[in-house]
Amino acid sequence: MAGGGVDLPCAGSTLTLRHYARVVRWQRTLVLVVMTVMSVLSAYLVVATRFAYGRVLFNVGGTHGLHLSDIPVLGLWGVGMVAAGALWRRPTE
Repeated sequence: MAGGGVDLPCAGSTLTLRHYARVVRWQRTLVLVVMTVMSVLSAYLVVATRFAYGRVLFNVGGTHGLHLSDIPVLGLWGVGMVAAGALWRRPTE
């Protein structure tokens, strides 16, 4: 391809090699974020059953509610979902 571009059929345009490398680096970084978040979340859920759940912040019925220890789990889940959404979108420009 003339001008140092690369044909990317899925992108529908021609990107320079430098831009393509930047996109790939961005996507790989997001993959690492998703992998890290999901690993930490899984480890936390396994270990958290041994610790106290903390005080109840919001009651849902008599025996269920949102505990203080649920906040990090929800935060990590949110970060993982944002990163997964960015990967789904696959920015190319």
